[in-house]
Amino acid sequence: MYGALLGSMMGSGTLLQPGKAAERPQLSMGGGMTDGAVMTVAAGWALIRSFQAPDSTDHPFRGVLIDAMQKMGGRYPQPVGGYSG
Repeated sequence: MYGALLGSMMGSGTLLQPGKAAERPQLSMGGGMTDGAVMTVAAGWALIRSFQAPDSTDHPFRGVLIDAMQKMGGRYPQPVGGYSG
């Protein structure tokens, strides 16, 4: 999870630059949170919350994941590159 987040944030500085990927710098710390990074954090948060639930039948993972994604999406409404769809 750390690798996905770091890679997403380091590459986000060049995400919207025109040109071929090979022509752009591969690492840039000038970016920010991408939609993928935000949803990766939401999925991790949902996993932790689902294991902490006293009775897993009361908190199915799908519902916990949807709740986490909606909350994180609300916290970061405009990530680098925007949300797809």
